[in-house]
Amino acid sequence: MKLETQSPPCVFPFLYEGKYYPSCTTDGSSKDMSWCALTDNYDEKRLWKQCAVTEYGGNSGGKPCVFPFVYMSHVYYTCASKSDRKGPFWCSTTGNYDKDKKWSYCADTNPAPCSFPFIYRNKSYYSCITDGILFNQLWCATTTNYDNDRKWKSCSLQEYGGNANGQPCVFPFNYKGEMVTTCIDEDEKNEKNGRFWCATTENFDVDMKWSFCADTRLNKKKGSWKLWCSLTGNYDTDYKWRYCEPSDLPSEDP
Repeated sequence: MKLETQSPPCVFPFLYEGKYYPSCTTDGSSKDMSWCALTDNYDEKRLWKQCAVTEYGGNSGGKPCVFPFVYMSHVYYTCASKSDRKGPFWCSTTGNYDKDKKWSYCADTNPAPCSFPFIYRNKSYYSCITDGILFNQLWCATTTNYDNDRKWKSCSLQEYGGNANGQPCVFPFNYKGEMVTTCIDEDEKNEKNGRFWCATTENFDVDMKWSFCADTRLNKKKGSWKLWCSLTGNYDTDYKWRYCEPSDLPSEDP
């Protein structure tokens, strides 16, 4: 399908040089430009775009960034953190900040996590779906009601980020002296921002290694469950699965 005027969305997380990225990055950019992949594997298809930002505050009334812009005689191709002010990243709203002194804050480009269950076309979904989105890719709403908010993201198919750099989950794992058999959002240090995560070794209390969970693992949120099945004879080894369809369930007929 041909896209007309609207740029295709970023796909998070995406693979770049063997590493998964859950948000826009400047890695690999010679001009410190923030970018994202348009598919889940940049290494394979090499499709990308410069990340858009939403501006707010400053002295420009939230006017959009202008790239590149000049600040202290240096040319910036993305939002800057170097300034005499404290706070988040910012940008110039003209091509020359040194001359015009017009600026706005840049919004965070880190996408919100999936929200399960979410409502789409008046139906509740407890997992990622392909209905209604271009390219037949899995997606989820990032609020409880897509019909009202129209906020979504592409679903991650593998673990990503964390201090284990996207290593796969290991279930069950020991956490606070208990055996955990699913992804959890409990986090005493607030380093995971309410996202679901898992240990990547059998004993998190000892090794402290973790990754963010693939969105396709999250068939549970606040007590909501869906039936699933393994696609191979050994899920513990292969980690291949899908949600059950009505035809998969045993018949009640004798």
